[in-house]
Amino acid sequence: MLLTTYTYLLNSADHRDATTWGTYLLEKEKCQNLHLELSVNDGGLGLRKGIKDAFPDADIQLDVFHTEYDFSKAVFSVERSAYRDIKTEEKLRIKAEKRGTDKNIQNYETSVTKAKASIGVYDKLYLLSQWIRELLMIGGYTYDEKMELFYYIIFELEHLKINNDYLKKSLKFIKGNLGDILRFVKNAEISLNRLASDESISVEILHKMWRQLGFSHESADYNYLESEIGLSLGCNYDAIHQKFKALLNKTIRASSIVECINSLIRPYLFLKKVVPDKFLDLLQFYFNTRKYRRSRKSERVGKSPVELLTGMQYPSVLALLGY
Repeated sequence: MLLTTYTYLLNSADHRDATTWGTYLLEKEKCQNLHLELSVNDGGLGLRKGIKDAFPDADIQLDVFHTEYDFSKAVFSVERSAYRDIKTEEKLRIKAEKRGTDKNIQNYETSVTKAKASIGVYDKLYLLSQWIRELLMIGGYTYDEKMELFYYIIFELEHLKINNDYLKKSLKFIKGNLGDILRFVKNAEISLNRLASDESISVEILHKMWRQLGFSHESADYNYLESEIGLSLGCNYDAIHQKFKALLNKTIRASSIVECINSLIRPYLFLKKVVPDKFLDLLQFYFNTRKYRRSRKSERVGKSPVELLTGMQYPSVLALLGY
């Protein structure tokens, strides 16, 4: 299977409820034979229900970018609060030094205690945020291990008792959708099992390759696993490793293409407030027929998304428009 960046749906709509999403998706199924197997999205309720209504068997996976981004808002908010307490402490220290009254000294000592507590809370929150980022990466822990570690992180966050709306919202979302957030790991493990079966090797070898990704190449853990994998595979090492890398390339964690297109459209929204459907049709046509001049994936260079999708050659964008 060759992954393409073909844009199959780009329309303006008055609503984003399940009925609207379902209607547009079913229209694409009828007109373009769309068959949705996997949707990586931002977790919008209308979108998720609309997909399930149109394609009941579709696998829904939540975009890890939005999980990280929303949680980072809480981290930045708590960080700003800690800096405010530090600045307050500094002001009261200067005031206490200039006017050493009992009240000024008491206010300063109170501010020191508060600033230390704020710094401590932020430090813990920051460390947990880095752990969340690590758990949302490809490789390292298994699905079950990541689930268990996430529950531990949630437990620790709840016991920090931080009164922050961003954190409350983010925690509620993670707790309610953790399985879908980590679905990319579950899907990867299914692919690993299939690869092991196809190659008649132990799936534990592929799990070791997966765990390797969580370590630095210079680390003792990485090299210990490398030696175990090499001894197990012998002369088949290179072939299996290439197939493992190909599997990783098809493991999708984020709806980055959608967010990229959103970033390209957003300036027009700011300028015009409303983007006509005809303009969106033109944008979709451009995105799908524009040939890549460069790409991290060599197979995409010199080809357009529609060419990658169909395997057929098409003229340039301007030629297709009649120029």
